[in-house]
Amino acid sequence: MAPFFSGSFNLFTATNGSSAWFSPNPGSAKIGLAPGFARDKCSIRMTMSGTSRISDPQCGFSLMELVVVILLLGILGAYAAPRINISGFREQGFYQQATSASRFAQKLAIGSGCVVRVQISGAGCTVTWNVCAPASGTNVPSPATGNNDFCADSDGTVPVAADVSFDAIGRPVNSGAPTTLLATQDITINGRTLRVEAQTGFAHEP
Repeated sequence: MAPFFSGSFNLFTATNGSSAWFSPNPGSAKIGLAPGFARDKCSIRMTMSGTSRISDPQCGFSLMELVVVILLLGILGAYAAPRINISGFREQGFYQQATSASRFAQKLAIGSGCVVRVQISGAGCTVTWNVCAPASGTNVPSPATGNNDFCADSDGTVPVAADVSFDAIGRPVNSGAPTTLLATQDITINGRTLRVEAQTGFAHEP
């Protein structure tokens, strides 16, 4: 009569043709070893659900194998790291930060009722109070970093520096004559265009 298996059992490997003996326990079944059998160093514990795992706590990778893997990862890292295009990320970051500076200046103008100025050049991006006594001409630090340069830690090429102010309702105006509305402004940054729409003042990539 075939034995009934319940719970879990340990599976060992025979070293010759001898037969194994069966030794049941409450809630589990085990296959034992008859004379002439030798247990593998790494026995396999199998459950009735079909899953398996190594049951011997001494089983796993050897120290030499781990050292070889770490060495290979180090070689790959040293080879690949210099080939990552960091400058591309920095240029993209400059464009995004310039866009954020423009939008922040517009929102600040609407929220404060003052004229707020944003200047974008290869040297960086700054936001200042344009017409807002007594703070006129003072820098507004970035709310994210506290730095006066909104484009710090990034690289930008701006062939023609941009200077745009926003009035109390968010329209782009001439920084030197804040009552004069501007037409749509296109600012070239790292070969990409940042457009500030007339009337609405919305800054975006067309």
